[in-house]
Amino acid sequence: MREEKRSFVLIVEADRVVATTLATVLYAGGYMAASTASSETTLRIASRMVIDAAVIDVGSKDASNLENAVALQERYPSCRILLLCGRSQADDVAFWAEETGLDCEVLVRPLSRSELLAKLATANNVQPSHSLPGRQLRAA
Repeated sequence: MREEKRSFVLIVEADRVVATTLATVLYAGGYMAASTASSETTLRIASRMVIDAAVIDVGSKDASNLENAVALQERYPSCRILLLCGRSQADDVAFWAEETGLDCEVLVRPLSRSELLAKLATANNVQPSHSLPGRQLRAA
């Protein structure tokens, strides 16, 4: 019997509680998920795993997460990039994404579970699995 492929979503989020929550939501929604708090680790993970989608916190003043979003999309052109930020930053982040040619969507915090899963489901290459194993994947 052929095993159904589960899409892999990388979470780049400095707040461990938020990262763990996002990973749990994604796992429950049928996705494989791992998180990193370090922008340096993002590209290292991407060199070892095929990234189908990335949920990246860009709310800090550190531009490295924005740069990593571009690098991920260059490495995996069909990777669905979702940038998370606060309402006050959304216009600046959207402008930056447009200026750099990043194909992404800007999501504003607070983000509901259903909104996150709906945004991922709109990508052609990112589909949840409906046959989940019995154990939970831990955030990295």
